[in-house]
Amino acid sequence: MGTGSRGRISLLIDTKLHVPELKRPMIERKRLLELLSADKDYPLLLVSGPAGSGKTSLISQWAAREKLSPAWYSIDERDNDPDIFFRYFLTALANVEERLNAAVRPLLQNLKMICTDEIIPTLVQSLIGFKKDIYLVLDDFHHITHKVIRDVLHRLVQYLPPRLHIVLVSRYNLDGLFSRFRVQGKTVDIMGSDLAFTEAEAGRFFFRSRRRAHALGSYPETDPVSERLGCRVSTGGTFPKGAMGMPGL
Repeated sequence: MGTGSRGRISLLIDTKLHVPELKRPMIERKRLLELLSADKDYPLLLVSGPAGSGKTSLISQWAAREKLSPAWYSIDERDNDPDIFFRYFLTALANVEERLNAAVRPLLQNLKMICTDEIIPTLVQSLIGFKKDIYLVLDDFHHITHKVIRDVLHRLVQYLPPRLHIVLVSRYNLDGLFSRFRVQGKTVDIMGSDLAFTEAEAGRFFFRSRRRAHALGSYPETDPVSERLGCRVSTGGTFPKGAMGMPGL
């Protein structure tokens, strides 16, 4: 239960705290998965790119590959309110670890607005000496523009306990908010240019799409676009302008 302002109570939507399911066969983004896996111990992982570029799918793939059970929070435009945001934020963490659940329960049970000054000391104190790595994914973080929320997250990253890692997924680059930590070498960055398909990935995407459509009986026997792109992959040709921006879905 959350309060957006004093006297206003709103229920949390449980499905916003679930890792999205990978419902269909996905193109494995091996190079990006290996980058995330190699650098997963960094305190801050930043994934940014335009809508449809495969950001959420990539993080879901990575969590499955690494057998992680991350705390997950799918943000929307209505969450740009400190009390609502931090009730979801703390509940996501409480859902994956009983020690955190016990620590943040007093904050969540308070029907008044959450005191943001208590969040950082509560989390830091509860994770001192913790042996297990916890990953918190904030998906669609671009919806968050409220200064209080951004300031608290910035301070949290500054004092982040060694076992807590934050993964921010956004349509927009987060340079302005976390540039200090990037300079300090505390971030892993995957941007839109990284998310674009390589020629090999694009070839697999089109061939797989074509086979699936044929199996469903809903595709013409020859398709000039996928044939042309597939041919260019196999012969080492050059893709048409814009083809490399196909989303990594």
